[in-house]
Amino acid sequence: MRYRLRRTKILSKMSMYLARQAHAQGIPVDLAAKQQEKVLDNLFKFEDKDGDGKISHEEFSGPKHEEL
Repeated sequence: MRYRLRRTKILSKMSMYLARQAHAQGIPVDLAAKQQEKVLDNLFKFEDKDGDGKISHEEFSGPKHEEL
């Protein structure tokens, strides 16, 4: 089975994590949200080779675990 990372799912998970981190560090949450949107845009520009809004296992350039 191959996994595909969907932009909306990543954004949701990233939002929760970064909001907690921003709060813990005293960073305004709205500033953190703007920064995470930039990071996510850049991630998809680089990784989503076919432009379908998903990053497949084959498209992902980072470390892979074939047993998944």
